[in-house]
Amino acid sequence: MDHQAERVRQALTSGPFAILDNNRGDSRSYVFSNPLVFLTAEQPAQVSAVLAEIDEKVAAGHHALGYFSYELGYLFSGRLEALLPEERATPLLCIGVFQERLEVEDQLLDAVLARQTDGQQARILNCHLNMSQPQYLERLARVKQHIFDGDTYQVNYTLKYKFQHVGSPLRLYAELRKRQRVEYGAYLQFPGFTVVSRSPELFIEKRDEHIHTRPMKGTSKRGHDREQDQRNAAFLSSDVKTRAENVMIVDLLRNDLSRISKPGTVRTQDLFKVETYETLHQMVSTVTAKVDADLPIERVLRQLFPCGSITGAPKVRTMEIIHDLECEPRGIYTGSIGVISPDQSMCLNVAIRTLALWPDGRGEMGIGSGIVHDSDPVAEYDECCLKGRFLTDNVATFHLIESLYCDASGYRSTAPHLARIEASAKALGFACQRGDLERELAVAAVSVKAPSKVRLLLERDGSCRVEVVELEAPRSDERAITLAPVRVESSSWIWRHKISFRPLYDEMRERYQRRGFYDVIFANERGELTEGTFNNLFLRRGARWYTPPLSSGVLPGVQRELLLTAGEFDVIEQVLTVDDLRTADEIYLTNAVRGLVRVAFVEHGEESACCA
Repeated sequence: MDHQAERVRQALTSGPFAILDNNRGDSRSYVFSNPLVFLTAEQPAQVSAVLAEIDEKVAAGHHALGYFSYELGYLFSGRLEALLPEERATPLLCIGVFQERLEVEDQLLDAVLARQTDGQQARILNCHLNMSQPQYLERLARVKQHIFDGDTYQVNYTLKYKFQHVGSPLRLYAELRKRQRVEYGAYLQFPGFTVVSRSPELFIEKRDEHIHTRPMKGTSKRGHDREQDQRNAAFLSSDVKTRAENVMIVDLLRNDLSRISKPGTVRTQDLFKVETYETLHQMVSTVTAKVDADLPIERVLRQLFPCGSITGAPKVRTMEIIHDLECEPRGIYTGSIGVISPDQSMCLNVAIRTLALWPDGRGEMGIGSGIVHDSDPVAEYDECCLKGRFLTDNVATFHLIESLYCDASGYRSTAPHLARIEASAKALGFACQRGDLERELAVAAVSVKAPSKVRLLLERDGSCRVEVVELEAPRSDERAITLAPVRVESSSWIWRHKISFRPLYDEMRERYQRRGFYDVIFANERGELTEGTFNNLFLRRGARWYTPPLSSGVLPGVQRELLLTAGEFDVIEQVLTVDDLRTADEIYLTNAVRGLVRVAFVEHGEESACCA
C-alpha cells in the first residue's frame, strides 16, 4: 500500500470522518478526518450562534463539513417558524470541524474502500414506503386542489423508504458508490449516526465571488436498449410539461440568488440540459451570480435555503402545504450536505438519494417528485419508485419467526412467543394482529399428533402462516459444539429479534452440522460468548448456572427467560468467555422446542471433525 493510500486508510479508521466524492467522470474526492469539534443545533435558539461559530472555525483555517436539515428552513421565514416539529430524528444541523483534508483520486478511493471493507457485509432489509399507494394518491389529490385554488404552482411532494440495515455502513457506501455515480456524493460517519448520500444535485457552489446553483427538475427512466434510451432522453429534453416545471424552479432560484448577489449579475446557463445516470435521465439548468467573497453562511442560508427544487413555488406557501400533507419531518433529506473551506469557498449538495442510518439498525431514505396541475398521480408514484431503484433493486426481505413446541395435548406455551413477536413487530414496523396469530396456531394444532415444531411466520403486511415439522426422537448421548471462527457485532439490532434473515448463522450451522457438530457458538467483538445458531447458551459451575447477558448480542429466547425467572435453577446473567466453556462443569444449549440439551465443547472445530 503506497503512502497516500495508507493515509486514507488511517483517516477511515481513526474515529469520526467524512468523505465528499465525485465519481462521475475523471474527478477527485476528499476525505476529512481528525475532527476538532462537532457543532450541533438541536433547538432554534442555538442556530445563529452555531452558524457564527462555523464562520469563526473556517476563518481559523478549518474545514466545516456536515449537514443542514430541511426543517432548518422553517427558521428562515417568520411565517414558518411556528411549523417546526418538536419531535425530529436528527438535529437541525450538525457540522464537524475537521483539521485534516486529503485529496484523493477516484480509483485510489475505490481501492482503499474495497480493501477496508473486504469480507464485510452490508444489507438493506425490508425496505418499504411510509405510505401506501392509495394514501399517496389521496394526498396528491389534496395537493392538486391547492394548485387549482391558486395557493401554489408546484409542490415537491415526498415520502420515505423505511428499512433496516445490517453490517458495515462503509461497505454499503462503497457498493452504492459503484451503483450510482454522482458529482455530489457524501459519507458522514458522525457520532450517533451515519449518512450516505448519492446526490447528483448541486445546491450552491461558491468560489471567491462566483456562485452558482444547478437545480434538477424532470426525470425519465433509462431505455432497455440504446435507441429507446436516446428516445427517452430526447422526449425529456423537449417535453413541455417538464420544461415548464424546470423553468418555474429556475425562476425561483434566480429570485433567491438576487437577494445576495451583486446587481445585474444573475445569469441562466445550460437551460434544460439532460444528464444521464445509471437508472434515469435528469433535466438540469444552471444559474450563476456574483457575490461578496466573504459572505457569512447564515446570510446564504437565510436567503437560499432550502433549495427551491425540493419545495416548489412559491416557496413559503408551498412549504406550508408540504408541512400539512407529508407524513413526517424530512430531516436530512432535501436539506443539504457539504463543506465550507478555509478560503471561504463552499460546496453544498441537495440531499436527495440520501440515506440516514442509526446504530440500532434503523434507516430511511426520502424520495419525491414535483406536482403541477396536470400531473398524473399514478405516474408520479411510479417516478418516486424509479428514483429509489438504486437502493431497492438489491433489498432482502425477511419475516418474523416464532418456533413453538406442540404435541397431541397442545402447545407447551404460547403467551411468551406471542408477546415477543408482537414486540418485534412494533420495533420493526410490521403489521401484527394477535387474533390472527392465535387463529393460525389453533388451526395448526388440530393436525398435530406427535411432538412437533410449529413455526409461526409473520410478514410485514401482517399476513401470517405456520409450518409444522415432526421432531425426531431426542438423543440420549452428549453432543458436541465448537466455537465459530468469526465474530459478531454485539450492537447489531439483528440479534434482538427472531427473523428469517441470518445468513451468517445459516452458513455456520450448515458447515458445522456437516462435520457432526450439534451447533456452533459465537463470540462478539469483545470476545464475549453470545449464543448458538438456534440455541441460547447456559453453563453450570457447582450449584450455579450462568448465561450471557442480552448486551453481549443475544436473542431474548423464550426458554432462556423461563430458566432465568422460574426459580428451578440458580441462574444469573454474566459475561462469559471461551475459558468458561473450557472450565464449566456442564454446558447446555436450549430453545423452546428442544428444551435443555447437554453438550460438550470441542476445541478447534474448524480443524476437527466430530462423529454424529
